[in-house]
Amino acid sequence: ELLRVSAVGVEQYLALIALALITGAVGIAVMRSSPVFEKIFTRTGMPVWIRPAVGGLLVGCLAIVTPQVLAAGHGAMLLDLHREMAIGVIAVVIALKMTACMISLGSGFRGGLFFASLFVGSLIGKFYAAVLLLWLPTIAVDPQVSMLTGMATLGVAIVGGPLTMAFLVLEMTRNVDVTAVVLAACIVTSIGVRFLFGHSFSTWRLHLSGETIRSANDVGWLRNLTVERTMRTDIGQVPSTATIAACRAQFALGSCRAIVVVNKADEYCGVVMLPELFSGDLDSIADEIQVVELAKYIDVALRPEMNIKTAMKIFDDAEAELLAVIQSEDNRKVIGFLSESFARRRYVEELDKATRGVLGS
Repeated sequence: ELLRVSAVGVEQYLALIALALITGAVGIAVMRSSPVFEKIFTRTGMPVWIRPAVGGLLVGCLAIVTPQVLAAGHGAMLLDLHREMAIGVIAVVIALKMTACMISLGSGFRGGLFFASLFVGSLIGKFYAAVLLLWLPTIAVDPQVSMLTGMATLGVAIVGGPLTMAFLVLEMTRNVDVTAVVLAACIVTSIGVRFLFGHSFSTWRLHLSGETIRSANDVGWLRNLTVERTMRTDIGQVPSTATIAACRAQFALGSCRAIVVVNKADEYCGVVMLPELFSGDLDSIADEIQVVELAKYIDVALRPEMNIKTAMKIFDDAEAELLAVIQSEDNRKVIGFLSESFARRRYVEELDKATRGVLGS
């Protein structure tokens, strides 16, 4: 059944853009609240297996106030879309439904916030339209248009996909004018949330688990493109006590880009670029100066489990062309090296593959 909605004027257009900013702020608050509820359940010391039961009991207590807090909200949304509701009732349902969602996620229930965000967003839109009618009746908006805008924009804030949400509204109304307003509001929300927060809810959950992705494009290939997969292992090593002359005799100019200096315990002590090793300024003192005096990036090294994006940031911060790869922070044995140029080339290659995989060859 299509929703019959009224036209949207300029004043209403601006009012709905303001609603988009409000739902964006609500979306950020919801995403920030999720780990707080998880920490609350963790700090109680309850076993993991009993937390869902406790969460279900708490949600059941909220359902005594209103059953609309249960499930994802499909039936409740269809019910609230057409009926009149007092402002206070709407506010209570919004608060209880958001609390129920956070309790469910924090206690370990599977699932996300996709349809729950649509339901809560529609209620926020209904609440917003009622408040405007009460305080600013001259720019009051159609409650159903406001509900659709709230639904779509909160969905964008938490899940993403502004075009998806706009097309969902188009399917529900078959009204291009209203869809255009909703699309504009979705874009405003998307830009605001990405600027102030940086992630959708699903990406944020992955960050809380220790991932470093920023979008769906990064999920697969960025995790697999590690320093260990891209490094080379044929790096020359010299003891820190070796002289410059001895190193020159061992490594001819042009045979490699750099050598790694290690101490008696075979631990990393820095990198020496070969052109610097053969500098003419050192010819007269090559037999006297130890090679460790030329070592750079003594406190900077890569680890094999780092992904390539993290490695490139380290290259940029250190302004290095080449860095050694050590076993771990505790075990500083050198296992290879990686050059900045090769790392960037591999990153671009994998990014191109990922893009072609989404858009087609």
